[in-house]
Amino acid sequence: GAFEDCTELSNAVFLGSQPKIFYANVFNNTNSSFKITVLHDAIGFGKPSPYNNETTWTWSFPYNSYTVVMTMYGDINNDGRFDTGDCVLMRAFILGKVTEFPNKNWRLIGDLNSDSVLDTGDYLAMIARFLGKITKFPVES
Repeated sequence: GAFEDCTELSNAVFLGSQPKIFYANVFNNTNSSFKITVLHDAIGFGKPSPYNNETTWTWSFPYNSYTVVMTMYGDINNDGRFDTGDCVLMRAFILGKVTEFPNKNWRLIGDLNSDSVLDTGDYLAMIARFLGKITKFPVES
């Protein structure tokens, strides 16, 4: 597989749905704690059906299985939802009071305006979404 025997690989992040061609051995012999991270609206990846808002599940194949972890844009505190806690944490980051977030993929899911920087633009997008001024973050459009 493409990442077979990459023992240093601990996480793969997919920003869309499962690729149409996905071989079961693509991540063979990776780190024992390896996880696949997908966004909340992703299709595939062994997502449970019916889906009941699970945030973690096992995606099984005949010879191996992977842990899949659900995340969403804006959930920088990693509690499974976007809410005031994320806004407060982003504000603290902008003010220099924190330098990292609990979600390991914070650089990706916190960049809400797709400019590759976490800054006031992302914070303003959070506030606009929280107040109902927008229904999706700019990165989701």
